[in-house]
Parts: sequence; structure tokens; C-alpha cells
Amino acid sequence: MKVHQGSVDSYLQSVIMKTIDNTSSLQAYHEAKLKVSKINDFLDKVEKKANKPEVIIKDLVSSFLIPDVERKKVERDLQFKERRFLEAARKTIKNAELEAGSRLNTDQGINYMQKVNEPAAAEEEEKKE
Repeated sequence: MKVHQGSVDSYLQSVIMKTIDNTSSLQAYHEAKLKVSKINDFLDKVEKKANKPEVIIKDLVSSFLIPDVERKKVERDLQFKERRFLEAARKTIKNAELEAGSRLNTDQGINYMQKVNEPAAAEEEEKKE
């Protein structure tokens, strides 16, 4: 009789476990389905708000146009600063050129040019001989 009682106990335990598994799976499925429907409703509302033309235009302006305008402003400021330094460099070079020219036109400049040209002239005479 103990063998039959043990078989009955294991059979009942097996049936109860299968029933619990099926019931819990069914309950989890219904809970997941409920969550999905709530999430879908929420997402539909969000998408309706996000797909309005005003929102799309706002997103485009904030993501493309505003950074582009800021980038162009930075470029203009940089060009202005570079132009200022470029003009200063040009003035410095022009002043140095004028100063060098005025030195060459004086007696000192003429003497300097003669000294520079003397070795070259001496070399030319040596070559001729």
C-alpha cells in the first residue's frame, strides 16, 4: 500500500506543479499584454505630439540652423581678427621696406652698396684674367 500511496503523492504533486506553472505563465502573459497596451497608448500620444509640424520645424531649427548660424558667426569673428593682424603685418613690412629704401638712397646706403659690390667686381675681374 505504501507503493500506491507514494505513487499517488508523486502524481498529485506533479499535477499541482503543472497547474501552478500553467497558471503563473498565463498570469505573466496577461500582465505583459496589459503593460504593452499601456506603453503603446503612451507612445502613441508622444508620437502624435512629436509629429506635429511645429515640433518638427522646432527640432530642425534647433539641431541644424542655430548651430550653423553660430558657426558662421565664429568664422566671421575669426576672419575679422585675422584681418586685423594681417593689416598690422602688412604695415610693418611696408614700413620696413620704406625705411630700407630711404637708407639705400642716403650716402650710407650708397657706401654699403659699393662695399657689397666690390668683392663681386673683384671676382669678375679675376675671372676675366
